[in-house]
Formats: sequence, C-alpha cells, structure tokens
Amino acid sequence: MNKGWVSIHRKLLDSCLWLQGTPIQKILMVVLILEANCTQKEWIFNGEKILVKRSQLITSLDILKGKIGKGVKVGQVRTALKNLKKYGFIASETTNTGRLITVLNYDKYQVNNSTSSKVNDKDIAKGKQSSNKEPAPNNNDNKENKEINTSSKKVFGKDSIEYRLSNLLYQKILENNSNFKEPDLGKWAKHIDSMIRIDKRNPDDIKKVINWAQSDSFWKSNILSTQKLRRQFDQLFMKSKGEELRLKNDKPNDSERKRNPEEWKKITNEFYGENL
Repeated sequence: MNKGWVSIHRKLLDSCLWLQGTPIQKILMVVLILEANCTQKEWIFNGEKILVKRSQLITSLDILKGKIGKGVKVGQVRTALKNLKKYGFIASETTNTGRLITVLNYDKYQVNNSTSSKVNDKDIAKGKQSSNKEPAPNNNDNKENKEINTSSKKVFGKDSIEYRLSNLLYQKILENNSNFKEPDLGKWAKHIDSMIRIDKRNPDDIKKVINWAQSDSFWKSNILSTQKLRRQFDQLFMKSKGEELRLKNDKPNDSERKRNPEEWKKITNEFYGENL
C-alpha cells in the first residue's frame, strides 16, 4: 500500500496527543493516517478476503514496528496504540485476520479538495500529476474564517465581556512573559464572541479555563491567543476539571484531619466507655 498520496491537515499539530505525545506515538499517528484506506476496499490478509472501510486498516504490531523504523520494540508500539485508543484517536480490535484499526475523525485530518484541486481517479491510475494549484483549505478553517467575518463589523467596547475576557488572557500571559507583544484585543474579542455566540461557551467557563491554562506549566506557553484558546477549549476544559477533581480528592476528609487531645479523649470514651 505504497502508491498514491494522502493529505494531512496541519491541525494534527494542534492536537493534545501530538503536543504531549512521545516520538514513537507521533510517528505512529502519521503512519496510521497514511496506511488507512481512503475508500472502502476488499483485501486478502493471511489468506482471507475481508472488507476494510474508509479510515480503516488491517495490520499487526510487527508490521507497525517495521513501519516506524529501526530500534523500536513491539512493546513500545503496543503502548503507543493503547494511548491512541485511550484518548480517542483510534479504535482497535483483534480479529482472526489481524488487528483492525480505525482512525477516528479521519476526515478531520484530510484537506477538502475542491473541483479546482481534485485529481481525477483515472489520471492517478495513469500516473498523471495534478496542477500546481494550491489545495482548497479545510472546511473547518473555512467555517472559522466565515464565523469571524460574520462578526467583523462588530466593535467590542472595553466594557464588553468579549473584550474583558480577551484582556484577561493578555494580562495572564504578561504575568508569565512581560515581553509579550500587545495584541489587537479587538480582534481577539471576535474569537471570544464566536465562542459565546456560536460554540455556546459560558463566559464563566471561559474565564476559568483562561486562568487554569495560564497557570499550567505546559499550556501557558501554547495558549497565546484567543484563536488558539477556542481551538483547544474542550481539551483545556476537561483537563482543568480533572485537575479540580484531583485537588478536591487530595484534601483530607474529616476523619483524616488532625485532632486535638480533647477530641481524641472524647472519641475514645465514646468507643470504649468512660471507665476505661
């Protein structure tokens, strides 16, 4: 399966799995996208004919190990697959013919080819190359630009919630980097407007996520605009909630807190009786 080509959108670089993944995990993500079927096909695998749908591939740990490169152990591939499955990048199941892997949200990482940039299947079969026209931007990017243009005529005053949340992010960034260049807060406010108006985000949640992200050792250097905040909001929100729950669970409960001698005497008397 080494013929033809696929497109991989740059938004892969913004995913949490990529930003926090190991080198092997990153290579595996790209390999799986490259190896996944772009159309439904029938394959002969280990002597059996099977139907593999778009975004799926039949493989094995040894095959993937070979694709990743020298020096990689099967155990490392297994661990990487386990993490990719855990965090929703793939679905994986073992079958009689091998390991069936589905790249979830496969289309998210593909460039949406318009008529002007589409390559005809017959041309590909004949080995013809496409024109030098740039591929059409991804639908998600078009949608985001359209949403921003929708609010381009809006002017957000300094008292508006959109401007205040943008300024909050800017001030928090300054606390971590006093040399950060002052942004156009009016433009930043347009992304906050899209978060509230289109994404239906609660302003209080946005505020909490901003405060959390700029206090996190990793995210404070990655969330440096409201546009990036919007793109990563779901991940940031879930991580902040997880951190909040962890801190809550770490607090000692009433039975664990320190008690003074009088309290312990009272508890002992109640349990054993006063005539101990």
